[in-house]
Amino acid sequence: MNATKRVLLVISLVVVLALTFVSVRTASSGQEPDPQAEPMGTAFTYQGQLKLDGTPVSDTCDMEFRLYADAAGATQVGSSEVSMPVLVTDGFFTVELDFGGDAFNGEARWLGIQVQCTGDPGMVDLGLQSLTPAPYALGAPWSGLSGVPIGFADNVDNNTTYSAGTGLDLDHGVFSILPPFLLPAPCDHGEVAKFSTKDDLWHCSADATGSPPSHLVIVAKSGGDFVSVQAAIDSIGDAAEDNPYLVWVAPGVYDEQVTMAPYVHLQGAGQGATIITKSDTSVTLYLAAYTSLRDLTVSNNDDSWETYAILASASDNVTGALVANVEVQGLGSGNYAYGCALEGADTSVTLLDLTAHAEGGTYNYALQVLDGAAAIVEGGSYTTAGGGTINRAIYSSGSGTTLEATGVRAVAENTSGGSRALYNGGSATLRGGLYAADGAGTAYGIHNVGSNAFLEAHSVTAEALGVNQTYGLHNDGDASAELHGGSFTARAGSYTAGLYLSSTSNALVANGISALGEDATSLNYGVNHNGGSCTITHSVLEGLYRSAYTGAGTLRLSHTRLLGTVGGSPTCLGVSTETNFYTESCP
Repeated sequence: MNATKRVLLVISLVVVLALTFVSVRTASSGQEPDPQAEPMGTAFTYQGQLKLDGTPVSDTCDMEFRLYADAAGATQVGSSEVSMPVLVTDGFFTVELDFGGDAFNGEARWLGIQVQCTGDPGMVDLGLQSLTPAPYALGAPWSGLSGVPIGFADNVDNNTTYSAGTGLDLDHGVFSILPPFLLPAPCDHGEVAKFSTKDDLWHCSADATGSPPSHLVIVAKSGGDFVSVQAAIDSIGDAAEDNPYLVWVAPGVYDEQVTMAPYVHLQGAGQGATIITKSDTSVTLYLAAYTSLRDLTVSNNDDSWETYAILASASDNVTGALVANVEVQGLGSGNYAYGCALEGADTSVTLLDLTAHAEGGTYNYALQVLDGAAAIVEGGSYTTAGGGTINRAIYSSGSGTTLEATGVRAVAENTSGGSRALYNGGSATLRGGLYAADGAGTAYGIHNVGSNAFLEAHSVTAEALGVNQTYGLHNDGDASAELHGGSFTARAGSYTAGLYLSSTSNALVANGISALGEDATSLNYGVNHNGGSCTITHSVLEGLYRSAYTGAGTLRLSHTRLLGTVGGSPTCLGVSTETNFYTESCP
């Protein structure tokens, strides 16, 4: 971003002010509020929106703020406020400012802002913004802490403070739903609400399965139209978008390989009731474009080098497919055992409430998304076990590969080499869910690795329990990540870290997380940072050996609780330990 373009932005800068003084409440305090307490506290939060040529900025930018007593900026009030690199997401950012106790005396004030984002040669002046103050809030208890800023020391908090959780916005006391979480108005018949990553909004779109089936074909051991699933599918020659078929499969075990066809939907009588299995071929079921698979179990226990229960092959261009309420069992005894595999740039599949499991192979993958494929995963359980050398509950990798997972349970365990609940080498967006790894070797809840890897995680739980290196999240190999809330925990093993950034890590930004390393035989870290850029704000970091450590690169900690000593040379602003508060230094 060059300076000239950003100066032009001053005219169209959109600023949302929430001038409320900070109030912090200590849950353990039993002191009654004092109705006669004097107003106190001088810090306030400032929320703004930053655009470049009309486009919201998403970057980490340095910002500097000055307070003035006149619109011309001739008389400065208080000292300059320099904010550490600030995370700007879709144009929005929040900073905490403090110009001192005499800054606001009832007279008009103007805020001067300078910003430097990636590519800017220096600070760019965005002009002055008129401020309208909101009511003062009262302070809260800081009992037991030393180094507390002046004005926060009377241990009284008479103000109820509200904060907006995930999906909500709080503006001047009014809660609203943020656009990415706001569903559209009722959709028309044949449409469903779908989330688009292009604009991060929900839209009414045509159901991926198209029109309701016009024809019904029944497969049953007796009394149906066919006794074979594949024979029923092969009998259909005129299936089309406006002429779909449903093949319903009665309870029973069907020992056959199945290749689905476009606009021919396959539905069973329920998981464990309708079972399609094959033990003498590497693939049990091939998915097809514009079709759906529902309410049955698909299994494969062949001994080929690679075995698949369900495969969407790159050569079949499987787009617009849906798999819902299906149990998948990859039980092959060869080298690679896959539950469900989606491959190729023209492959796009939605998985709803899948129960996928893989074991028996040397390498076991419950779900694989590879080489540009796109997967939308909602709910469901993805597990690997069985003593393989390498187990990956979910493996997503390759240029152009995208994974969107909401409320997923992914568990990888019982390996002699390495367990990963999620291995991400593409673009992954996670919303909620559990990612847990347990193994006799290394164990990572999430392994984000490679130059193609970008991870965006919202309120996830990542856990690891291992024997050797054990990490809640391992950011590695030029990968980048953004963490919005969530818990990252590593336990046992010889060496633990809630967050581990390798020497080849690119960048990680985290806000509102907890990172814990504990119970290792050697060293426990909350965050172990060894390369690249890492900025952590409003978080809790805990490790018996080091709550935070940096060996190389840049580690910035802001408004964060540090439970354990700090090692290396991170940069700290407004951090605290169990007993002390540090304004501009690390413990």
